[in-house]
Amino acid sequence: MNSMQHKVSTRKSTVDPVQVQRNLLIGSGFLGTVLVAAFTIKTGQLVFMLGFVILPFALMLMNKPSLALVLALILDATGIPLPGVSGGTLGLAAKLLLIGTAILGIMMGQRGWKGAPLSEKRPLLCLSAIILLLMVVRGSGLRMLGSETWGGMMYIIFLVGILFYFLVNGLELSRKQIRMIVWGSLIAGLVGTLIGRLGWLGSHEMQNEVGAGRLRWLIPVASALFPLVFVLRFKRMWWVVSALLLLFCLTLIGLTGFRSRLVGMMAVAVGCSFFLARNKIRYMFLLAVVGLCCWGGVVAVSPKLPTGLQRAVSFVPGVNIDRRVANDAENSIEWRVEIWKYCIGQAKEYIWIGRGSAFNIYETTGDLGVNDVAQFSPWFAFQTRSYHSGPLTLLIDYGLPGLVVGIWLAVVVSRRLWRTALRLSEMSSFESRYAVFLCVSLLWSWFSYFFVYGDIRKLASMVASTAVAVVIAESVFAEREKEHELVAVDENSVTHYHDT
Repeated sequence: MNSMQHKVSTRKSTVDPVQVQRNLLIGSGFLGTVLVAAFTIKTGQLVFMLGFVILPFALMLMNKPSLALVLALILDATGIPLPGVSGGTLGLAAKLLLIGTAILGIMMGQRGWKGAPLSEKRPLLCLSAIILLLMVVRGSGLRMLGSETWGGMMYIIFLVGILFYFLVNGLELSRKQIRMIVWGSLIAGLVGTLIGRLGWLGSHEMQNEVGAGRLRWLIPVASALFPLVFVLRFKRMWWVVSALLLLFCLTLIGLTGFRSRLVGMMAVAVGCSFFLARNKIRYMFLLAVVGLCCWGGVVAVSPKLPTGLQRAVSFVPGVNIDRRVANDAENSIEWRVEIWKYCIGQAKEYIWIGRGSAFNIYETTGDLGVNDVAQFSPWFAFQTRSYHSGPLTLLIDYGLPGLVVGIWLAVVVSRRLWRTALRLSEMSSFESRYAVFLCVSLLWSWFSYFFVYGDIRKLASMVASTAVAVVIAESVFAEREKEHELVAVDENSVTHYHDT
């Protein structure tokens, strides 16, 4: 009898608490899935449907966080928008997939990496606090939560980008995975371009007479091809291939008609070449010569260029372009100045607490006139948060605290990216050159956000992209350290053998 009681007590004491926790989590997950599915069907909310679709994939990738990041970056490269989700793209769904995967891994005690120290932690947390304060004071803008205002998706996109930054911090990618990102993004960009060409992105195309030649659907493929200019290296004449590929990318982005994108691509090309150049003085001399030749070539052929390219190069001194294209480009600048003047006059009302991204759709449409939409008046731009300025976006929508924190974050991030690019320039590999490209691209993005063009969606995207650049750069450094350790071990083995 005593032996039977001993066996029973032994069995009770060997209950695995980890197994019990996992069973509870699985049961809770199943119940949560049922509830989310029921709520999705009842309300018809696409955001809940998106989470319902992502959940199974997050469960499958729970033990493979690095693969989840690779898939997220490849999907983001398509640029395909999510129907019915304002400002949402496949990239947002991919980030949610990785966030869900990381959170599930943490809950199950299976997170496969440790977070590294983040110099950007404080400004990111401050931005999060400002966003949450605005959601309380100005309205969340989320109809699914019963809010009377609209526009809360901007908050969601921003918070997703910040959470993404924290969760991928410390994740390590292999060389094979970094190459998968490069080539997978290229394929995804081609797919995104094809879908845009077939009409999925037709609602975003320029439809006026001058803008008819602006091929916006070329942006994904141009963006996907651009990194190859710097990462590819051949045994012979690699620089010829790189130069031709760069010219092709500049032509594609020029056909979109966006001057800011063309200038940005040129700035990134100059910056990457500077970091990758071994002789900086020689590079500066060659840059001046090539720049003069390119300027002369553009001036010579400018009258024969397509309208999209003519608009893109309209800022170049001495170009001869169509009068309608020139007027359209000039009016675009004057129109922005009018918007900025109007918005600066309104900014004083939102100095301490910004107006937020949420707005009352009924009040806005009640005062809306036909001319406001047709001419995109300064009042209409103010009402729709289309300030076409990064500093004004932060100052008006997030108040003076938001602007200060935004500048703080930009300074901290830019300093880190610059130092990282300098360290990477000492290496010469496919992966290190790609990491340099990411760092320089983001340096330009942070600069252009404040001095060229910026909105809240761009800032959220920059936050997430900076996290990716840091992860890839740190992965490259980790691979280099492993190689050095292996070499040191081999040398010690050889020395020990000879001594023996």
